[in-house]
Amino acid sequence: WYYGNTHFLFEKRFGAGDFIYVPSVTRGAGDIMQAMAGETFRDPLPQVEVEYYAADFAAGDGRVEIEFYGSLPASAAGGNRTIESSFGVFDSAWNRIELNRAAAVRLNVGSEWLAVNRALLAPGSYSYAISLDVPERRAAGRGNLELEPFHSGWVDLSGIVLGAAPPAGSRAPHQRRGVDLLPRPSLSFTKGEIITVYLEVYGLGRTIPG
Repeated sequence: WYYGNTHFLFEKRFGAGDFIYVPSVTRGAGDIMQAMAGETFRDPLPQVEVEYYAADFAAGDGRVEIEFYGSLPASAAGGNRTIESSFGVFDSAWNRIELNRAAAVRLNVGSEWLAVNRALLAPGSYSYAISLDVPERRAAGRGNLELEPFHSGWVDLSGIVLGAAPPAGSRAPHQRRGVDLLPRPSLSFTKGEIITVYLEVYGLGRTIPG
């Protein structure tokens, strides 16, 4: 990588996943740490806070199903009629393993956009990034995932989904195993607020009489 009269050497090494920086003492080689310390980056787009959390479920084939629930105030999205949510999962070298895109749903209750993204992954450690395509604004988040395996034959519990009961006579924008869910991504609640709790129980057997 040439930057003016200075160059930086990157090499693709086996097992590293992507190109990595290699320090060099050759003439004209730069110090990447010194260069990064002197550079600045300012995102030109205003930031919009996205509330989200995740719940994990047994996929039945040794993998883990992860669902991300994200929300955005309608006021933050302007008059947009459609918003797409993107959820990416990466390994330790930020190589993409999974990418899921889904249309967000406008909720009448609370005037929010709700997005649900899914991925099927082997147990392990990952990095993730989630974003909502709000025009002229940045609505995104990222972090790390530690997915533990679900053991066949053991009594085990899925992640917990907190939400609200769908209005009477209406279908919720999301379902799991035939159950209507209205996930509530915010983990802050007001006094007296009624919430619903959804979780799955695995490994229960039947008791045989006698």
